[in-house]
Amino acid sequence: MGDSLFGIHSRGQLLLAAVFFLASGPLPAQPAGAPDYQAIPKLQEIKDHPAAPEFTLAVPDGRKRSLKDFRGKVVFLNFWAT
Repeated sequence: MGDSLFGIHSRGQLLLAAVFFLASGPLPAQPAGAPDYQAIPKLQEIKDHPAAPEFTLAVPDGRKRSLKDFRGKVVFLNFWAT
């Protein structure tokens, strides 16, 4: 059973994906008119930009990647916990 659709390998997974898809329903429509900027908090620039702590992690292919490899670039870190 090498073929899969979007990483779904069994009928149970397909059924679960269909339930989540159908349960999500349509997205609510955006209200007409200008946005209410009073509801949005004012953002302030951070004066002190401390450096992120240095760390190294293994990537799925086994290589090690360090935060310093991305110095000067925008980095989005997403840590999953199970």
